[in-house]
Amino acid sequence: MTTDKQLTSPILSRVNTINIKTTKEGYRIPCPIHDGEDSNFLLREDESGYCFSSCSKWFSKKDIYEHLGIDYLAEILTLDKFKEAFNFTDDDIKKFGLTENKEKGIVQPYHDINNEFQGAKYRVHLDNVSGKFFTTKDFNPVLYGSQFIDDIRKLNYVLLVEGETDTISAWRRGIPALGISGTSNWKDSFIELYGLDKLREVYVWYEKDEASKKLIEKIGAVLPNAIVVQHEKHKDISEMNKLIEDTEEFQDLLIAAQKKNETAGDFNFNARNERHLEILEDKNYQDLINLAKKKEKDFNQKLIEDIGNSGFAGDVAPVLAAILSINSKKLSKSFHIQFLAPSGAGKSFSVDTAIKFFPEDHIHIIEASTPGAWIYDETDISNKALYVKELDSVPQGDSTIASAVRNGMSEGVLRYSTTVDDKIKGRKILHNHRKCKSIVTTGIKTPEIQTSTRLLLMDVDYSTDQIKLSMDMKSRFHAGLFAPENPEVWKLYFEALEIKFPKDIEVSIPFSPKISAAIKNDADYLDERWNRDYDSLAAAIESSAILHYLNRETDDKGKLIATLDDYDFVRNALWRSFQMSQKQGITDTQQEILEAIQKLEKDGILVTQKKLSDHMKKKPSYISKEVKRLKKWIEVSKGEKTTNILSVEVLPDSIQLPTVKEVKKAKVIDQSATRGEVI
Repeated sequence: MTTDKQLTSPILSRVNTINIKTTKEGYRIPCPIHDGEDSNFLLREDESGYCFSSCSKWFSKKDIYEHLGIDYLAEILTLDKFKEAFNFTDDDIKKFGLTENKEKGIVQPYHDINNEFQGAKYRVHLDNVSGKFFTTKDFNPVLYGSQFIDDIRKLNYVLLVEGETDTISAWRRGIPALGISGTSNWKDSFIELYGLDKLREVYVWYEKDEASKKLIEKIGAVLPNAIVVQHEKHKDISEMNKLIEDTEEFQDLLIAAQKKNETAGDFNFNARNERHLEILEDKNYQDLINLAKKKEKDFNQKLIEDIGNSGFAGDVAPVLAAILSINSKKLSKSFHIQFLAPSGAGKSFSVDTAIKFFPEDHIHIIEASTPGAWIYDETDISNKALYVKELDSVPQGDSTIASAVRNGMSEGVLRYSTTVDDKIKGRKILHNHRKCKSIVTTGIKTPEIQTSTRLLLMDVDYSTDQIKLSMDMKSRFHAGLFAPENPEVWKLYFEALEIKFPKDIEVSIPFSPKISAAIKNDADYLDERWNRDYDSLAAAIESSAILHYLNRETDDKGKLIATLDDYDFVRNALWRSFQMSQKQGITDTQQEILEAIQKLEKDGILVTQKKLSDHMKKKPSYISKEVKRLKKWIEVSKGEKTTNILSVEVLPDSIQLPTVKEVKKAKVIDQSATRGEVI
């Protein structure tokens, strides 16, 4: 048979017209995707469709056109097409306040639980094309349908879904729902804000894809008793709403899910186990595990070699330091670090290299310079390391961003508030409080004392030798003699570690008193920084124990037991950091400049920048820049003919971390009897 539709639809002209049947939903035709012969494909008026046979899947108009090689042009979505595509009624449109914009498509307003406008999300096109969605500038991604919270509380249950059309579809079928506008927009604070933990039942829909899996993992971490719902054939409730008329089937689906009782907590456990089995089958991972168990020294050497193979040349200590800091996110008290060096010296590259060794979702990167990036970025970082690029760009002192970073370092919570324009209220205060773990950052200059005492400082080597090594690697790369390798096996290693230890790991350092004794025995004066730096040293040792967990025993409380091998690993990676931190941010090269000025002064020489330049055999421009950076330590006075005279009265204190041998020999004095005394 033929139909009028065949004259306008290129899809119908590509199938066997004998098997086309007209129905009230559209047309039953042979499947254009798998080249079926029976009428097992429902083609709707909007030219989207569902295959009831081998595909068992919904296809958009774009999907079908592209499969058949037909040119596709995305149209601006209208309310009529929107209703037709999703089987919505005028009442559904009115309930959610949807409107139409001729240039921007469907306007989907968001309201909070007090029914206050929170911005809008536009759906420009029906199909998955570039520019399908965009939001207004003031958009606040609360849960879609928040204005119906009173109805939800009366019904005492809710279905959590992804997106607006799923939310509307659920309510259309009598199921109270709240929509999450993308996985990244889920906030743990929704539990308390909406009282989800007070409801009799919370269901969460699983769409059988990675994004949905990650969303359920997030929800399961804070609401483990939420019941997972999925349909055997249909990806989401929106697809069900298109094809199933019997509303009872929707309620039956929830009843079946309740009987099955697969909770989000169970889902997470099963997903982790399934992924762990996949990792265990990877040959490269097996080789790495066997290497770690056989000989720790070879395991460490492979890590160093793979840093070089990834494209990093020269001293790998900064990369190892960054890896230890990132990995310390597995501790209840992490340690933080800032890498200092002039622009182009490689500090950011050191951190970027370390990041390559971890799965993408283990680290969150934020631009420090933009306030908007802080207030509107609500990514859950409670179990992630945070990389704050260029801390120098953050206004110091009492600035809100600097305060948030300091609070994150000391208390493990980023507390950021700012005032923004509001169309209704004129001005309003936005708050962003998030738990955080380890913080890694970079900079050109030492941060102010309020910040610098909360993290370790580490200078990145930018000596002539280091620059030569970097240039040599770059030259081999451009000559086609070297290709950087992505350290995929280490990503698997840290992913498996996270699966094995989903919560914080406790570590014991039995030799900690000996480290303390060795440090005290080696210093006439202990800088007050040790009050905080010792905790950072301990956290770094604990992080190393976690890195080498396959070779570490546990005590009777289940804690990993760190060994002196961990201290040795940390000392090799971080000795420059502890020396620099104790010297309040002074690099080795800067220390040499200060010492040179003191020596020349003792020899009775009036030190000028030219004389210092000649003495150190450094370019005058270089000396001039460093003198400006060291103004805290160098006193500048006017000499004859307006020449600046340089003087250094006091050198920064520094202390070397003791060797393993010194730690072993250190004598611990029992001070338990004097604990708590007033001195």
